[in-house]
Order: sequence, then structure tokens, then C-alpha cells
Amino acid sequence: VSFIARFEPVQPILDLKHDNLVIFREQRIELTSQLEYTIRKAGVFQLQLKLPADFELLGVNCPQMSEFQHEKASNSLIVVLKERTQGTLSIQVRGYIPPPQQYMEADASSLANLPQIEPVGIRQEEGRMIAYTIEAIELAANEDQVKNAQPIPVNGIPYNFSDTQVRAAWKFQTRPVEIPVRIIRRPTRLSAQTYSTIQVQPSGIQVTAYLDFLVQYAGIDQFRIAVPKEFSDQIEIEIADKNSVPIQQKSPQASDEESQWVIWNIQTQRPVTGRQRFKMTYDISLNTGDTDEAEEEEKSAAELSESLLIPKPLGWERGAEDRIDLTRSTGEIVIQTDPALSVAVKGMGTGIEPIDVRELTMLPQQGHQAFRYPVQSDDDPIRLELQVSRFEVAEVVSTVVSKMLSEYVLGTSADMSVRSQLQIQSSQRQRLIVQLP
Repeated sequence: VSFIARFEPVQPILDLKHDNLVIFREQRIELTSQLEYTIRKAGVFQLQLKLPADFELLGVNCPQMSEFQHEKASNSLIVVLKERTQGTLSIQVRGYIPPPQQYMEADASSLANLPQIEPVGIRQEEGRMIAYTIEAIELAANEDQVKNAQPIPVNGIPYNFSDTQVRAAWKFQTRPVEIPVRIIRRPTRLSAQTYSTIQVQPSGIQVTAYLDFLVQYAGIDQFRIAVPKEFSDQIEIEIADKNSVPIQQKSPQASDEESQWVIWNIQTQRPVTGRQRFKMTYDISLNTGDTDEAEEEEKSAAELSESLLIPKPLGWERGAEDRIDLTRSTGEIVIQTDPALSVAVKGMGTGIEPIDVRELTMLPQQGHQAFRYPVQSDDDPIRLELQVSRFEVAEVVSTVVSKMLSEYVLGTSADMSVRSQLQIQSSQRQRLIVQLP
């Protein structure tokens, strides 16, 4: 009887829980993998992962990691550990892949399979594929073509990424996993609201307008505003709050001689989704110069009139065929006046209506008069007709005697004693002139 003894080192057994997160953004597809290893029997010094083609690695996080080696030629990633490790081990891998050309240009495109990171040398894997998209992108999977994966509810997914939503999720235990998807880009939706404050002062009229754009789905980095042509050189445009994207460049567009508008093009530093607010200010002088000094002296009040166009936001445009019209353009106007002025206001334009200042929603509920309008029409734009009366300052009586009581005492002599009590209201602070008989 003979016995043969063979000695082999104990091989480690690796089990894995794996979440593969795919994030579809405007110009690239990001990929994050959360790997939770359980290592039994024996420890390991390194772990190997297979990466998607053209994968750009952004970072690897692992508390026990000494270094990592990214071999682009073989699309592999080796995580080298500080020491032989057994038990539980967590690794996070982050990166992105450049999308195909049709992803950037076409309204609809497709991927043969969701990009994924595959572990090497695993006995058992429990994984999830979770797809995120920005608001401008919709995702559709053909479940008949999905291989080795089952859809699961998206409720309770513990991962969140800025400006994205969970669109779909699958679970799997067997590889290879194939999930072909169709990517649909939603067109940009653009609306605007305008809130204008007209301050009428003796020195002139100050116009302050807030133009509030709402960009939904796909972002844009260009905005257009039409301003009155005669005041275009005086206009100042800036962002209205810190939440808006800063302005990179702004410039007026050449206009026709007959047009009453000048269009300003505003370029932001990056594409905007959500709310973008601009603040516009300019001044109008009330000194018309039409009358000479003699005529001014003859008048007790100066009658001045002004027709004031309200600035209006415009849709996005790049060329004759590539344009996005505003779905809605509403606004509010409040007129604030100086107590020394009498101002008559008449609103003109499509849909404009006078309202009580207490009905204002985005402007301070105080002022002389208020208006709102549901639309900005090109054929009949919103404008105000102002009639301003500026009165001369009237001379005020400095001293008023409301009551007076006098006592006269006569004697045998030629002298007479007089005592007077007066109830006086006077603007004189230190001296009061009294005229004696």
C-alpha cells in the first residue's frame, strides 16, 4: 500500500457585493463602482478589475490600498494593498468614458451595453446596475434584450449625484451582463418673467428691471434681451443674485434703423439649467430742453411726458433654423413717485392691466400704481405713458398766531400798560419778530 501526499497553499475565496453606477451627463458618461469584498481562507496582496474600453480613471479610494496600477493597453486596474488582507475590504473606483458622437449630436442614440467595471477572480458576485441621468436625458431599456439581469425598484437607492435622477436599476449574479439602452434628449424649454420698478424723481426716471429666465431640460449659455433703442448705450446688465451663472460676455446686436429695440446678447460662463436672473438699470432725464428759461418762469408747473418701453426677454437663437422660443413671458410693473410730483400713468400693450399694489407677488407691495401682463407681444409691446407734473415750492408762513389775549390798564397818567398772551406756532427757533404800535 502506498500513499501520495500533495501539499498546496490555501487559495483565498473572494465574494463580492457590487454597485455599478452609470451617470449620463450633458457631455460624458460617468462611472462609479462601489465594491465590498469578503475575503476568506487566506489573505490577498492585490485585487484586479477589468475596465471598459477608453475608460478615463479619475480616482481609486480604499483604506488598505498602498497604490494602484492602471494599464490602459489591457484596460485593467490592479489595486495593491499595504499588507496581506483578509476579511472585508471596500474599494471605490471613479471615472468616465467619452460618449459616442451620436450621443452629443442626435436627439436619440443608443448604447449596446451599459459600461461596467468587472472584478477578476471572484467566486460569487451580487451586483446592481443603477442608471442616473440629468433632467435633459431620458433612458429606455429594451427588456427583451437584457441578458443576466432583472429590473428592480429604484426606491431606497442610497446614492445621490448632483443634478441627476435615478432612472432605472437592475440586479445580477451571473456574468456577462448585457443591458442595451436607448438615450433620448429632451429639447430645451425656456420661459421668462420680468419685474420692473419705475422710480419717478424730480431729477429723472430710474428704471430697474429683473429678468428671470427658467431653463428646463438641456442647458443653454446664451440669453437675449430686447431694450429700448434710445437708452441702449446707458443700460447696465449684471446677474441679480449669487445663484446665477456669471456673465462671460455681453454685447448689443446691430439693429434696423426703423426698429425701436436693440437686442443684447449675453454669454454665460457655462451652460445654465434652472433659474438665471439678470438685473438691468438705466436712467431717463426729465429735462427735455424744449422750453427756454422765460417760459419756465411763467409756468407754475412743468408738464413732461414720456413713453417708456418695458425691456423684454427673448428666446434663444443661433442661426435662422436653430432657435428656441419662449413658452411664456409674463411680468409685473410698479411705479414709485416722489411726493413733490404728480404722475399720471397709462399702461399700453397686449394684455396689460392695472392692479392694486397689494397684488404684486415679486415686487415690493408699495408704490403709486402697479400693472401686470400675461405676455410680451412683438406687435404690441408693453409700454407706459407717463405725464409728470413738477410743481414750484410755495412760500410757507413761518409764524401763525391762533389765539391772542390782551389786557390794557389805564391810569391818571398818560402811560398805558399792556399785557398780551399769544398761542403761537412758528418755524423760528431762536428769534421771534414782534411789531409794536
